[in-house]
Amino acid sequence: MNQWKTQVTYSRRYSLIFYSVPVLVLLAMITQEPLLFSIAILFALFIAVNKYYLSYTAKKIAISEGNGPLLKLFPGDDGAVKIPFENRGRLPVFNGELNLVVYDLEEAVTVKNIEKLTIEQANYTAPFTIPAKVRRPFAVELTAKKRGVVQIRSLKIIVRDLLNLNKMTLEYKGSYRAEAIVYPEPLPIPGLERVSNQQKGNQHAAFSMYEDVMLTRGNRDYMASDPFNRINWKASARKDNLQTKVYEKVTLSKWTFVINVRHPDPRRVTIENLEEVLSQAAYACQIAVKQNVAFEMYINIRVPGEISGLYLSPGQGMEHLTRALEILARIRRLEFTIPSGHMLYRLVNQAEKPQLILHFGKFGDEEKKEYEKLTRLGSKMVLVTEQSSEQETSENKRRADSEKIAN
Repeated sequence: MNQWKTQVTYSRRYSLIFYSVPVLVLLAMITQEPLLFSIAILFALFIAVNKYYLSYTAKKIAISEGNGPLLKLFPGDDGAVKIPFENRGRLPVFNGELNLVVYDLEEAVTVKNIEKLTIEQANYTAPFTIPAKVRRPFAVELTAKKRGVVQIRSLKIIVRDLLNLNKMTLEYKGSYRAEAIVYPEPLPIPGLERVSNQQKGNQHAAFSMYEDVMLTRGNRDYMASDPFNRINWKASARKDNLQTKVYEKVTLSKWTFVINVRHPDPRRVTIENLEEVLSQAAYACQIAVKQNVAFEMYINIRVPGEISGLYLSPGQGMEHLTRALEILARIRRLEFTIPSGHMLYRLVNQAEKPQLILHFGKFGDEEKKEYEKLTRLGSKMVLVTEQSSEQETSENKRRADSEKIAN
């Protein structure tokens, strides 16, 4: 499959040379002048070589298909999105030009190494050269400023002929996609580290109805009620009587994050303090992983085929944290939202009632009414406010100043 849509642009000088060939041939035939005929042949060869060079290089420049590795950043980090160009031909490409669009709706990054064509648009240009039979990735160097997603789009290569008279524009139509994601900057929530919610799962406990079959604590004598697959045959052979494996008793903490980003004004889309709310949620996700707590997440943004919005099922560990942070990073300020009641209906009516709910974002009478149903069933609800984060930040600054004075 051809990756490129090509378009050739001819200069006036080239057109003059092209149309002069038949004129020179005609004059040479009339005047019987060998010099004119030689010049016509020279011009014809020049035209043929240039045409061959442009068509040949257009067929040999390629980009590896598929998606490139996702560049993951936090605000303040530097990184590069690499476009894997390859020249599969025997002729080099020189004096070329690369044009691309850095699609950055949230203005999440600053592009460092390539020049912007216009101030208003996100069109960038850079010199493009690549030797024969060489793979040379082009790096778009970025500095992350704030939460958001950046995509490299509308790739175009301008290849000029040997004498820089004509140019061929190659517009990329392949499947390669390059993307960078900037995670939200975690915003501390005071007291969250002290939140404790024991339910079922992966923390050791003296008494629990749940066990971790990966952690064997010891053995005991076999009882008629024991499952057959719990028999420890090696221990049974040593003691000449059946022994049953005893597993560690465990508990599991699970937090439920509810994020309401819908603006109370129907003429608006998302809440004004969207960045603060998502940064708080990112912090809560990090603390959950740090404390080995599973968490799930509800967000009332519109998802095709889902009337209750976006839902991240329970999980834990770094892989789950990465997935959650990516979801938070991809939420846009102009995202379509749904009423929070649709989201909370799913939460209230799920079979396993949440033990601890952390609510982020807008909180009103509708949310309060739904949470009252859950609190009557034993759930605990914590409202995370923007003011609490500001208080925590002020307290951290005060402690830092005190430490400086003490030192």
